[in-house]
Amino acid sequence: MEPSRYACTVLDEARAAVKNLNHLTLPQAKRHLSTLIEEMQTVFNRMESGLEDKDDYETVREFLREVRAELKKERAELKKAEKELKAVNADIEYYTEVRTKVLKEILEIDNLHAQPVEILGKGGLQ
Repeated sequence: MEPSRYACTVLDEARAAVKNLNHLTLPQAKRHLSTLIEEMQTVFNRMESGLEDKDDYETVREFLREVRAELKKERAELKKAEKELKAVNADIEYYTEVRTKVLKEILEIDNLHAQPVEILGKGGLQ
């Protein structure tokens, strides 16, 4: 937004008012200078506010850079953790398959050793 007047313009007008100051124009010049001082205060307040806004912007940009760097680091750690999780899941799957095979072999061995026994008595099978 373009200001209606710049500080330099207001100061030039104040200098001209002081230059033309004499006994006859003293009351009018006093009012005029007072108005110019207030206008300068307004212009300087806007400038100061703009500088603060710029500083706030820079502070937020720096914070954003830090957060993005931290996010990048966290994403890298997440990818590493996902790879580790895949490796662990693969190991679990492998060990589950091995366990299943071992249990099947144990059951087969138990079945071989535990053949049904028939007992013959007086009347046949009991």
